[in-house]
Amino acid sequence: MKRRGLVVLCLAAMLLIAGSAAGCEAASDFDGGLSQEGIAPFELTEREEYILESLGLSDTARIFSFRGPDQAASLKLHVYQLQEDGVWEEIREGGIYLDEQQRREEALAGVFAMRLNEDYSMELYLNTKGLVAYQTEAAAPREDIMVSSRTFLSDFTEIPLNEEIPVALLAYDNGTSLPSVSLQYYFEPSRLEGMTLVQAVTLEFGEEG
Repeated sequence: MKRRGLVVLCLAAMLLIAGSAAGCEAASDFDGGLSQEGIAPFELTEREEYILESLGLSDTARIFSFRGPDQAASLKLHVYQLQEDGVWEEIREGGIYLDEQQRREEALAGVFAMRLNEDYSMELYLNTKGLVAYQTEAAAPREDIMVSSRTFLSDFTEIPLNEEIPVALLAYDNGTSLPSVSLQYYFEPSRLEGMTLVQAVTLEFGEEG
């Protein structure tokens, strides 16, 4: 199996079984496939889409490729939940940090994958020459969830240093309908007030570790 196919299979397995990276060491030197600096949805082949579909991950999993600027020494992952007062509260963080030698030798490039669970927790994976995995706690909505509106980064996006890039925004409510949400709403949380549960995931490339 080609290395790219092995990467997708391993990511699918990790998304299916939280924290399990067994058997995926051979995929650790895959650089995400992007030839230019930026972040974009991972482009799946029909075979790779079939793998996700066969594992029941098509609707709950997302995979992104990234290649940071030459100056990037760190990649920070942030997960937020919107509070009743309209302020984001960070509920999980993590990251990857390059030392000076690594920074000189290679770009900060790889794959970010996430899976959404029925209890509104998330499994999150960063793979850049090695894997780190995180999981959020199950969320406890104030009311029963009846509708949802979820959006994810869908196009190639340039990477500004030291700024957060929203890659997922998830809104849930107890009503009968919910308008579509935009990733831009991360910067305008007032537009999300009143919803039962709102979560956001961002990535931040920094010049310092």
